[in-house]
Amino acid sequence: MIGMGVMGKRHKERLLKKGFEIVQELDSYESVVAFFQGNENGFLERKILFIASPANTHFEYVKRGLLKGFDVFVEKPVALDVTEVEELEQLAIQQKRILFPGHSERYHAGFSVLEKAFNDFKEGKISFFRHNTYSKRGRDVSVALDLMVHDLEMFFALTKSKDYEILFCRTFSDDAIELEICCGTWVGYFSVDRNARTLRREILLEKGLKQEKIFFADCNEFDALEKEHEVFFSKEYDDLKEEMFSAKLAVEIASKMVSA
Repeated sequence: MIGMGVMGKRHKERLLKKGFEIVQELDSYESVVAFFQGNENGFLERKILFIASPANTHFEYVKRGLLKGFDVFVEKPVALDVTEVEELEQLAIQQKRILFPGHSERYHAGFSVLEKAFNDFKEGKISFFRHNTYSKRGRDVSVALDLMVHDLEMFFALTKSKDYEILFCRTFSDDAIELEICCGTWVGYFSVDRNARTLRREILLEKGLKQEKIFFADCNEFDALEKEHEVFFSKEYDDLKEEMFSAKLAVEIASKMVSA
């Protein structure tokens, strides 16, 4: 496991609960480099790498892991631009290894509620609001790659389309962005702020006068991370495209917001 911050500890807790052994816990760049330069001991059959380190390290660590023969689970974003993501995707195929982008909200009970509402509406506008109060986490990258990437990933998982048009983008700072895109019969609106005065996490679907709000916090039937782990451990390397599709599009758009 690389990165033992909040997400790393959450993954560790659930993996240990399921009976897995954590062979190495790496929480500094020096320890990661030393690990990859050395000979890994303690592995029986399948070598698995969980990466929950700062986003600006993901490309290097994923690449090193794939080249060393690991199946890799990496928190979003997989990398900081789509070219890097595509390079890692091709490397995983060549190495016949799994590259699995972390997207636990896809396995959250709230996503099932959202997916049903989305299919019932069939068209309209879907708005994602993700406003967090200040935290030191994620400050190595723009808010687009820190927060917006999560909602973009869900949007493309719902639309299942790679064709989109950016309608407008308002960048207030590295910490607050608004974005609107058109994708098929849907308009997606995204508002992220990581210096907000109050927390706001909701998804709003609209079609004419019809509205429906989804609050993930109200949907807690099961543990999303545990569900996500179950999917990861059941995957084969040729399942890669299914998991990478929406994660790659999310990085493609989020990285455009950084340079906008």
